[in-house]
Amino acid sequence: MEIYKLSFIAIVLFMIHEFEEVIFIKKFVEENKVVKDMKNELFMKKKGNYPSTETLSLMIAEEFIILSTLLFIASEISMYEIVLSLFIVYIAHLVPHMYDALRYRKFSPGSRTSFIIFPLGILIIWNVILNKEINLVILILCVIIIGFLMILNLLFLHKISKKIDRYLWK
Repeated sequence: MEIYKLSFIAIVLFMIHEFEEVIFIKKFVEENKVVKDMKNELFMKKKGNYPSTETLSLMIAEEFIILSTLLFIASEISMYEIVLSLFIVYIAHLVPHMYDALRYRKFSPGSRTSFIIFPLGILIIWNVILNKEINLVILILCVIIIGFLMILNLLFLHKISKKIDRYLWK
């Protein structure tokens, strides 16, 4: 698979998943806020301070810009390891969505697309690793570094989400 195609697939799958989260989060929280068995579910843990739809969309837009920029640069320098590591980190983030859906026997925002995208992503990653010359040491380092930076970015975005909400609702 050509690197531009892989990058395009990665960003499209990311956005489809994020759209599902944005579209269904408010309804899901509203429907489950009094269900005691759901109190530890991924989205219900933060129900009291979850960002507004507008703030959540802005946070996703920021992630989209960063991801698109990194994918473009990696494609331009033909570095499959960066593209694959972004894809691997993204695919790994789907696991908690699937776990919660199975644990609570209920689809939550992002879980429907997770069940579709996860196996597809694994197949794509496996195919690229088998058919391209991939430096596994560089790939592992990229996964660790990019994963760490993406988690830091997400924590930062959630930390400033209340400020973003206040700014948007002035």
